Amino acid sequence: MRPTAGTARPRRESGLRRALQEFLSVPLAIIAGFIVLAVITSVLDGSDAEWLKPAAHALSKLAPPQENQSMLRTVAPGMLTLMTITFVLLLTLVHRMADVFTWVVVEQFLRRRVNQAFFGYFAGLSAYYVVVLALVDPEHAVFSTASALLLSVLALAGLVVFGYLVLDQLRPPSVVERIVQHTIATRTQQLNWLGRMRHEPQLEHLPAVTVRSECSGYLVDIHLDTLRRALDSAQGDAEIEFIARLGSHFVTGSELATVRAENADERARLVDAVLDALRCGRERQLDREPSYGVHQLASMGWAAATQRDPEAALVTVDGLHVLLARWARESVSAAATGNGERPLPIVYTDRTIPEVLAALSSIAVGAINGGQHQTCARVLDVFAKAIPQLSGDDQRKAVAQLRYALPTATRHPFTADLDRALTGLGRVLSEYGHSDAASELQRVEARLNGRLPG
Repeated sequence: MRPTAGTARPRRESGLRRALQEFLSVPLAIIAGFIVLAVITSVLDGSDAEWLKPAAHALSKLAPPQENQSMLRTVAPGMLTLMTITFVLLLTLVHRMADVFTWVVVEQFLRRRVNQAFFGYFAGLSAYYVVVLALVDPEHAVFSTASALLLSVLALAGLVVFGYLVLDQLRPPSVVERIVQHTIATRTQQLNWLGRMRHEPQLEHLPAVTVRSECSGYLVDIHLDTLRRALDSAQGDAEIEFIARLGSHFVTGSELATVRAENADERARLVDAVLDALRCGRERQLDREPSYGVHQLASMGWAAATQRDPEAALVTVDGLHVLLARWARESVSAAATGNGERPLPIVYTDRTIPEVLAALSSIAVGAINGGQHQTCARVLDVFAKAIPQLSGDDQRKAVAQLRYALPTATRHPFTADLDRALTGLGRVLSEYGHSDAASELQRVEARLNGRLPG
């Protein structure tokens, strides 16, 4: 039976939930707080309680009742206009930087809690003005006016702070650092997740069936507990091997996984369990998939490398080096110690380190268009420093990526930076037994040396 739009699997994550997680939850909570504050101050202004009169008398010195009406009706529109102009200018700047360094800048801007808090504060203050003007008699709005004045002063100071923070966040080092930090945190969570699964199939001799998608989107989550329960109740040996990985894009009919079991009914049941355990979305999610952080850095690095300013490209390469060095140590440590638990009969191949290596190679290729010999040299230097830290399998993958990056060196002028990078890389390749790549590097050096005068 063909699935209908309402029953197609993997199920799509709620767009509202996604919006709340990414940006809206903090601003909406702050706006709600301001509305509650407006109601409270309105109630206080309308109260005749004796214990409030001393406070009202003291505040009337700051907000004289005879001036409250004109004060509220003057301050509120002025503040709204100022905040609107400021926000338009800042968002225009963010959009301009996104044109230079890809949409990654906007995504990181939205994800920062401090930005969400400022948006919520300014929108909440606007809501406060509206509620107060609607509920309170201006001639008695002592508490409301005093609160509005205090909040307005804080908003003016906040505009200065927010303006600086936005400019600081748009600097390439700030964007890269934020992506690296978030990616490392996500990878730490993913390592625990990967430790529960097998890295290679063990039941390839069993009959198998392919799990195919019934819809399209990006794979954003895999619920292991759902699969564990299905496998625990399986009769006989069974195994699930994922073909798609977190962040993979699929369409209707795409292969998602392979289910292996002796019994045909068990295979059908496990196919349903796999489809129920997967979640898709319209975009990848950095808080669940560290590879998306690598993709963001690669996109930013490529955009910067193809332009004439190498600074952002160099910073991006350094960020990828941080990830590569850290994950190489974690991979070796995990392989040596394990987690002491028997893994589930679920096979998931981790390709995070190869994706970092591919990103570095891609940036080196992009540096040709920008004429950035510095970026090419930095990429080769990162390979030279990383290869000794990698496992044997990852070293071979690094050498494979070098075959794409090395020829780009001949498209640049032969500088001291490039000479040092090639010399260091050649020494590492020879020391670790990659003679073919070392020979290719020597040919590249010979071509570059041939360009030097006399």
